[in-house]
Amino acid sequence: MTSIEISALAIIQGITEFLPISSSAHATLYSFIFVGGSHSVLLDTALHSGSLLALLIFFHSEWRNLLVGAKDLACKKNKTKNARLLMRIVIATIPLVLLGAAIAQTNTLEELPRNPITIAITSIVCATLLLAADVKQNTNNNNRKKNIENLNLLAMLGVGLCQCFAALIPGASRAGVVMTIALIYGLSRKQAARLAILTALPALTGASILGIIEINSSLNAESSLLQAQALQQFMLAAVISFFVSSIALVLFMRAISRIGVKPFVIYRIALGLVVIIVVANS
Repeated sequence: MTSIEISALAIIQGITEFLPISSSAHATLYSFIFVGGSHSVLLDTALHSGSLLALLIFFHSEWRNLLVGAKDLACKKNKTKNARLLMRIVIATIPLVLLGAAIAQTNTLEELPRNPITIAITSIVCATLLLAADVKQNTNNNNRKKNIENLNLLAMLGVGLCQCFAALIPGASRAGVVMTIALIYGLSRKQAARLAILTALPALTGASILGIIEINSSLNAESSLLQAQALQQFMLAAVISFFVSSIALVLFMRAISRIGVKPFVIYRIALGLVVIIVVANS
């Protein structure tokens, strides 16, 4: 890929990573349309790493709370707000860790389904479910919407299993799937978005680690010139992804309570229909 193509891909990643519209779907579609196939694991890893850094910096207060929660748990203060939050994020992460370990063990990262029709159908179905969950939650219109800390551990295990589904199927949107089940559980839009962001840290970290492991094994056999070129591509993608992800993350968290999920749902259904029409007529 050229520098311009990599830059465009990184911009797409930055805009879509934290929105409920599936960054993997957009990256895959871009690669199919403009590059003629799927992009490499190296670029995938760079894109995720840039978004991960943005998440660490701009959500720093939440990570501080989780560290306090770890300290509380170490002191056997299991019922503090921060300790309860940490336990729930850990439970939601366990299925994803097991899935990541299985993928790494079987070396099937490149074999996951990445075709336009799968993306289109999954996008439409998951967008419809997200809208239904949002309508149901806001139709109830009660003032006793739950916080993440009040969800039971079995519910958080459900969040983890949904993340596994999203990780395997491009178009599902990890953020969208987490927000859907969070709304079903009774969380407000803001809390649902918060849960999607909090669970993104281990998800992005895991994706980056898996990618780095695979990159390391493949680059060891390459010449020093190809290794240098790969490093340049990695840095370009990661830096652009970081800056765009930072802007998108801040704007999304500020706007979600006001605009709701409907704009994202309309966009995803429209995108899915366009993809199906284009593929059917190609």
